[in-house]
Amino acid sequence: FISDPDSREGHLVYNRTVALRDSYVPKKPKTSTAPKTEPIDAAPADKPQKAAPVVDAEVAERAAQIAANHGLKLADALVLGAHVDVAAFFEAAVAAHGNPKSVANWVNNVLLAELKGSSIDALPFQPATFGALVGLVDAGTISGSAGKEVLAELLKDGGDPAAIVQARGLAQESDEVKLGEIVADVLAQNPDHVARFRDGNDRLMGFFVGQSMKATGGKANPQVLQALIRDQLVE
Repeated sequence: FISDPDSREGHLVYNRTVALRDSYVPKKPKTSTAPKTEPIDAAPADKPQKAAPVVDAEVAERAAQIAANHGLKLADALVLGAHVDVAAFFEAAVAAHGNPKSVANWVNNVLLAELKGSSIDALPFQPATFGALVGLVDAGTISGSAGKEVLAELLKDGGDPAAIVQARGLAQESDEVKLGEIVADVLAQNPDHVARFRDGNDRLMGFFVGQSMKATGGKANPQVLQALIRDQLVE
């Protein structure tokens, strides 16, 4: 089997390239009167198989170039290279934000799904804007879910990702001093849980993260938060 260019996260598509021959022949039931015979070495004819689609040579070449230039998996590059306009959009977005793997992931798994077959050239924003959005997620300025909210706004009216983040208050809190104070309060309010964690109950980490996130209104950077919690718990 080979991955189809239409394959994406949550919707995997594979095409059969080689059919396996079924050589199994069921044995005939034995009877007391029938003479013993040797089994016939035969196999049923193969069932007709749907022909696997042939990837256009131009698409294959374009995908191979994308994969080689940016260190991507060929399956991801095939999605990007299936259409010239998508490939051009990807290249321009990477020029604005130099993380090809992140940009490819957002194009293949988020943007194309939102387009629902519409032309990428009809977007109300430029590839550089998309690259800037991915950059905000990679930098931890916003979460992945917040990034999808910003993209929905961009798809509707265009605009500047950073301005949308500020206007809608989507930025994550990553200040270690502020978060450290919040974590200290949460631990002080739950001494029994702290003792159980220090006795080996690591599953309580989720409790501490949840309480700290609640105290920040869900805006804390989870990676920074977990690191601070663990640091204070092992003191």
